[in-house]
Amino acid sequence: MLPVYFGQNDIIHTVTGSPSGRHKADVVIEDYQGKYNFATSPFPALDSVYLSGVGYRFNLRNLFHNFSGFNLPVPSNSQLLPEAVKGNIVKVKVRVQSVGTIALYENISNVFAILNGGMSESDFAKLGNLFFDIWSQVKGPFLTWQPKTKRVEIQSPEHLYWLQNIVNAEIAITIRYTINRLTFNGVGYVNATTVIDKTLAVKAYEMACIPVRPEIVRQLDSNIDPISIRNITVQVIYAATNYLSEIRDFKVFDTSKGSGSPFSMAANSDTPIYLKILNSFGVWDTLRLYGKLKMSTETERYTVSYERRMSLLDVEGFDLLEANTGSLDQDWLRYMKQLLYARKIYHLTPTGNRELILETKKLPTFETNVGDENATFEFRYVEQNSNYSNL
Repeated sequence: MLPVYFGQNDIIHTVTGSPSGRHKADVVIEDYQGKYNFATSPFPALDSVYLSGVGYRFNLRNLFHNFSGFNLPVPSNSQLLPEAVKGNIVKVKVRVQSVGTIALYENISNVFAILNGGMSESDFAKLGNLFFDIWSQVKGPFLTWQPKTKRVEIQSPEHLYWLQNIVNAEIAITIRYTINRLTFNGVGYVNATTVIDKTLAVKAYEMACIPVRPEIVRQLDSNIDPISIRNITVQVIYAATNYLSEIRDFKVFDTSKGSGSPFSMAANSDTPIYLKILNSFGVWDTLRLYGKLKMSTETERYTVSYERRMSLLDVEGFDLLEANTGSLDQDWLRYMKQLLYARKIYHLTPTGNRELILETKKLPTFETNVGDENATFEFRYVEQNSNYSNL
């Protein structure tokens, strides 16, 4: 398999044995719809840094950050079966050329892969660009830093992502759902377990986007009532006995008979608010907040003065959201750092996804090993309003 690097951490490309002088590097995408070559590369040329005894070094960090090929759309809430998706990862080559010399020097690298994500600087210092060579091969993680056990509801818009960097070819993987549920045996309710396997063809460097919410079970097995489900575990398997991923456990709670739909917008509601956040792997996490919600509006008036009279030119307003997480254990409180670093956040509403900007800049200070705590976050909706309506 090709090396896979995080695009938001250092990617050092070094060239040795070239003539002295100025060098530049061009980067080309090898596999994005086949429309790029070195002459039409969408990236600016990079200047080298020469280190004596080492060679000419180029850092590709953040070069791909705004490349449109990395746009991985928010998964549809109507997706009921696993899908192979492309985006967020591309194959590239680097061409290094000497500048201003009579004898042109040129070096073209082997192909490698860039994933639009990153690690904290402290973790990157420990593991460097070996995450996908060592950690992911041994641990088999899904592309999320969320704790492995998660509370969900029947309607929860949950998705997992798994990167196929195992074999440099298309393979048929098995998504294994293990369903634990209550069933009536004529006398009372007893626990029952059902294993459902769904096969999916995934090419090298594609991702399996795996929906997890209990509603999908009816699509996989019409005999199972989602209301009866107590928990679902998910794992990726190949050829029946090769376990390619970790196991994720989703504990199911039924809120349909409680305070209403989890999409409820009622202020101070105890029902959850669902967010999709672009995590540090560059894919989408689902985050639900169970605490109190407050909605407000902030406006700004633009005026002009003429002959000692003030006139109103325009009014602009933004909707604001304040949401509390509800009670969280220590693992989930640590994960809330991910929300602070998320570059995209969407609020899932009955009428569509509304983009948010996080206004909160700091997590509260939590005491360790003292049980569950909570945190409050403030958001601003990105759309700007100049009028009011109420459909």
